[in-house]
Amino acid sequence: MKKVVINKKDLQNNLQIARNELTGKDDNGNKVKLIAVVKGNGMGLDIVEYSKFLVKNGIDCLAVATVDEAMALVEDGRKKPILILGVSFYDQFEA
Repeated sequence: MKKVVINKKDLQNNLQIARNELTGKDDNGNKVKLIAVVKGNGMGLDIVEYSKFLVKNGIDCLAVATVDEAMALVEDGRKKPILILGVSFYDQFEA
């Protein structure tokens, strides 16, 4: 099995560079936000721990593939907005 190695210092630096570039406003005058896609369990990284690291380092919003991935983040206490990229069906949500 292949292994993904993330150098946290390099990722922190890259996030800071991206954050510094996002100084403008959107068409509605809101601050531009930085979103991180963590679908598919963050490339084999623990999606919850990886998301915590990203949020701690300036990510404004998280994107996932499925409702289950979103729920894992919500259940861990994520307060940032979560965008579900995949198809969601009504029966996947509790009434």
